[in-house]
Amino acid sequence: PRTLRHELARVEEGTAGWARCASLAFSYHVCTPLGERPHWWTDDALLAMSARVVRVLPEDASAWAMRGQVLSAQTFVGVGRGAPWLAGARSTEQLREAADCFGKAATLPPTLGSPHFDPQDLEAYRQECSRIADSRTAGGALATTWEPAPLQAAPLVAGHAGALDELTTQD
Repeated sequence: PRTLRHELARVEEGTAGWARCASLAFSYHVCTPLGERPHWWTDDALLAMSARVVRVLPEDASAWAMRGQVLSAQTFVGVGRGAPWLAGARSTEQLREAADCFGKAATLPPTLGSPHFDPQDLEAYRQECSRIADSRTAGGALATTWEPAPLQAAPLVAGHAGALDELTTQD
């Protein structure tokens, strides 16, 4: 039978079809058991893939929600579960970018054939990312159990300085 993994391999990388397939694959695999995830299910690969998906689909709510989830490592989504992959600690800048992504996703209409995200949930995620980033900026070390131990630095979207428009520039 055809799977999302097979479809993702069939579609030309960097196209809208590929980006939709990647977004659907992410939404599907985030809920599958660890042993059934594809070889590309790593923190670095998810960070890179989610950045490409939003560049290809800048008006797709699920693309922005996916990027926000990856940047925040889903640390607070589904309280207590943590990230469904081995993720490095997130920087304040990554959390601010995640907040921007969740905010953008909340303002866009759902895309036919894409996973649906409740705008109120997206706004709550945006606020939580901003709250965590703000608490770090205020000089107080945020002492909670949600942040995993650092593994390695994860890259931001090239050229990101906090404005959503900069997230959709060409490679």
